[in-house]
Amino acid sequence: ELVHNAGCASKIAPADLEAVLARLPSVDDPAVLSGIPAGDDAGIYAIGDGMTLVQTVDVFTPCVDDPYLFGRVCAANCMSDVYAMGGVPRTALSIIGFPAETLDSQIMYHMMKGAMDIFAEARVALIGGHSIKDEEIKLGFAITGTIDAESTFGHDTARVGDVLVLTKPLGTGVLNFARQIGRPVGEGMAQAERSMAELNKSAAEAMVEVGVSACTDVTGFGLFGHLISMVRHSGVTAQVYADALPAFDGAIEALAEGVIPGAIERNREYVG
Repeated sequence: ELVHNAGCASKIAPADLEAVLARLPSVDDPAVLSGIPAGDDAGIYAIGDGMTLVQTVDVFTPCVDDPYLFGRVCAANCMSDVYAMGGVPRTALSIIGFPAETLDSQIMYHMMKGAMDIFAEARVALIGGHSIKDEEIKLGFAITGTIDAESTFGHDTARVGDVLVLTKPLGTGVLNFARQIGRPVGEGMAQAERSMAELNKSAAEAMVEVGVSACTDVTGFGLFGHLISMVRHSGVTAQVYADALPAFDGAIEALAEGVIPGAIERNREYVG
């Protein structure tokens, strides 16, 4: 009730974002191994002596009702970009927007406690941050990690013959929107909340061990928004079988009944 767009649904439409980024000057620095033009989940910067940093930032409005759970979900999501690149998150800086004059500060405490608990699981140190007064709750983190420059996983290196693998089910955006408009969501929402609050660390470690050609973190732009970006940058095409896609309970049914978040419409316009 406190936000207009929940979680990743608050992202700017990809087409609008690309139009702005395309007008910006390029960064001429040989140490930038992956930057804005690549469109990857995180930036990669070589600082010398064999050390390479991977950095990302994300900010969200609440996508769940419980402040503690929201903190966990937000921190887990912010770290996922580093995991998707094959990196290891090390430190975090917080970004908080909070209506301090109208809401109890205990809410902010529980948000941060949830985040710090999952950072502890990931062995990531929260070392600082910045807070501002805002009409809506916003929480995010800038994550810095380390990565082996010789074995990074971008989204622009998919190859013909690759098999697409999803590590988590789809449907969080649909179920969140269904709950916002008062539609019963049942066990599916509980499944989605558990999934969103779970680290992608194990999946990333398996990916590094097995070796993959490309990877991306599926979030606000949806499966097809991120997939379109991957195939366009890689110069390949993809074939997806709808009945093979994993989804949380009730998500497909909600879509069939017309529960369609605005983010889906924006992503549909982008995909074409």
